[in-house]
Amino acid sequence: MLNLINDFLNITYVSKINPEDVQLGILPASFCRSNLVVPVKDDTGSLCFVMSNPFVPGILENLKKNLQPDQEFRILMTKPDNVWELSLNPSSVPGRHL
Repeated sequence: MLNLINDFLNITYVSKINPEDVQLGILPASFCRSNLVVPVKDDTGSLCFVMSNPFVPGILENLKKNLQPDQEFRILMTKPDNVWELSLNPSSVPGRHL
């Protein structure tokens, strides 16, 4: 199902979240856990939000509230387990807690 959504919306699928790419301080940890979203930097240094469901009502509007008005970002998708793995094992994020 994820592959169909990704192809239709032209969203990149991420099979694993690199803990070193996680960007803290952008979103409240409780928001990240409850919405299964993680802010990361991609290989080019651009801000991305990895999420398991971009169809959660109001999710994009809530993301934008935490950013500068003109700040751009990309949406990446992953399985919910990949986000849960970070939140249940915060020691996997170097020197940080999600």
